[in-house]
Amino acid sequence: MLARIVFGSLRHNRAKATLAILSTGLAAAVFSAVLLLNLDVRSKMEVELRAAGPNLFVSALPSSGSEILGATLPAEAAAAIGAALRAEPRVESWAAGVYGVARVEERPVVIAGFDLEALSRLAPYLGVPPAIPAARGEAEPIVVGVDVARALSLGPGSEIVVRGDGGARARFLVAAIVDSGGPEDRQLIAAPAPARALLGRRPGEASVVLARVSGGRGEVEEVARRIAAATPGVDARPIARISRAEGSLLDRLGLLLSTCAAAVILLAALSLAMAITASVVERAEELALFRALGAGDRTIVRTLGLELALVALAGAAIGLAAGSGFAGVLSRSLFGARLDFRFVAVPATLALALVLALLGALFGVRKALALDPARVLHGGAVR
Repeated sequence: MLARIVFGSLRHNRAKATLAILSTGLAAAVFSAVLLLNLDVRSKMEVELRAAGPNLFVSALPSSGSEILGATLPAEAAAAIGAALRAEPRVESWAAGVYGVARVEERPVVIAGFDLEALSRLAPYLGVPPAIPAARGEAEPIVVGVDVARALSLGPGSEIVVRGDGGARARFLVAAIVDSGGPEDRQLIAAPAPARALLGRRPGEASVVLARVSGGRGEVEEVARRIAAATPGVDARPIARISRAEGSLLDRLGLLLSTCAAAVILLAALSLAMAITASVVERAEELALFRALGAGDRTIVRTLGLELALVALAGAAIGLAAGSGFAGVLSRSLFGARLDFRFVAVPATLALALVLALLGALFGVRKALALDPARVLHGGAVR
């Protein structure tokens, strides 16, 4: 019985019902589009920023007047830092490295010793191949910065001899050329063992430990504090260029999208409230007769509530379809990428539509319950 009354009322008041559905659909469309864009773009930006390399730097606390890279992490400290990083769920990848100055053909050059496979995961922008060619005889594989390669006329497959200040020497096979636009272009990057041997470092010692932590600057700072607390005598801090850019970009994007969505949703909510109130005024005689026939307040509330729930469902369905399509168009035109639909948008959009319907019902139901059947049925104005 109640369902027949509700559907009959919606058919009879088709214009007002359509306006209410469109108002709800507009809010749902904007909300779902913003939500999908925010989630998808944030995810894609995190992937892009992850390719920018490490955002956490750990080293030994330098003594007064010494350079950061001149303070060596003992093997025990480097192992403790590695254990602490492995225990952090936000740490995606990390690598311990040793730095120093060596010579190639009497030219001084910075040599870094890193696990090359770990470095390829940690800093994809370097272009270090994940599968490094095996050693050729005594020649260990090495990655050469593009500036060093040009100065020494080197290319993949070339062999070079590197000498350390202590007289140590090692033969290397050029596995790849790095062209990152950064300091790595002026460096040699070898495996840790031969680099330590050239620089006179003990096994397990490191100059720095670099890590990639998921999240913004706040999450990176929190991990840095825990690492510093777990391993006394080390300096752990975010690499500001990466972590600040990540947090700032994502926060600004979220703020911009959320502000636009809030403005449109507010306008849609006002439009919906006006449409519901106008519908109640237009149906005053119908509602007054309904009450005169014995319908109580709870029946009126249930009837209008069911109508608004149907309006919310229809508006949410239309809005979700339109919003996801609009978000997909924006994603392709602005970011050149296909939008990945997130199922969380379905319950979130439905919840928004129901909340808007509830807020609109507060105006309409109050006016409907305030109707005086005798006054309205005798031609009195609706207050």
